[in-house]
Amino acid sequence: MTTARKPIDNARRAAMAKIHVAKKVLGMDDDIYRAMLRRITRRDSCSKMTLAQLDDVVAEMKRLGWQEEPPRERTRKRRESAPGHVRKIYALWNALVAAGGIEGLSNVSSNDASKHALRGFVVRQTGISAPEFLTGQQAVAVIEALKQRTRRERRQ
Repeated sequence: MTTARKPIDNARRAAMAKIHVAKKVLGMDDDIYRAMLRRITRRDSCSKMTLAQLDDVVAEMKRLGWQEEPPRERTRKRRESAPGHVRKIYALWNALVAAGGIEGLSNVSSNDASKHALRGFVVRQTGISAPEFLTGQQAVAVIEALKQRTRRERRQ
């Protein structure tokens, strides 16, 4: 005959997790941990305790020096993407380099040389050191200049 296990509600699960984290942080070995459980609740396992007993154990862990950390927000950290105009500038520049529109760079395979040349182009157009620092209006001017240069290159 099999016995059905009691479902563990979320509050009990959270309390048991706190207890096990505290046990690890406090560096308790299993014998000391079980002795403390017996002293407080007369039970030697968290799974046999009520929620009130689990709360008593958590309080004892805090008394022994464990400090509960505030819960962390569960958010996915996304890598911040460059604004659309910056991506557009890089895309137009890469297309221009691939088409051979940049003198001396069509044979260069180094991406760093191409980025350095783009930054030089942006400085000549706007006085700003890199596309990432452009305002929207400045970016539009650079984008239009790149489009014109691409059109000129295609005509040749």
